[in-house]
Amino acid sequence: MTNVDYVDGFTWHGRLGDLKNAFKYKVGFVLLDLDESVRGPAFFSRTSGNFFGIIDSDYGGPPGAGRSSSWVREVLASYDLKGVEKYFYWLNLEF
Repeated sequence: MTNVDYVDGFTWHGRLGDLKNAFKYKVGFVLLDLDESVRGPAFFSRTSGNFFGIIDSDYGGPPGAGRSSSWVREVLASYDLKGVEKYFYWLNLEF
């Protein structure tokens, strides 16, 4: 997979019963192969700055020292999950 896919959505949190309270907010995900170079839209880049970019070292550890795909594989293996080939980056998008 060399392309970048974007998944747009909302998450909702709420209480039901006597005390009602609820809110929702927009969330977005970027789906890409962490082990391949990717081709994305002109405004997207990987491992370098752009209008929108993913810096691998910001994920899977402290900012700037993350281990990206190796960390993801370790977490999946710790839960005995096999055959996972696609990973999501979660983005906090507020509009």
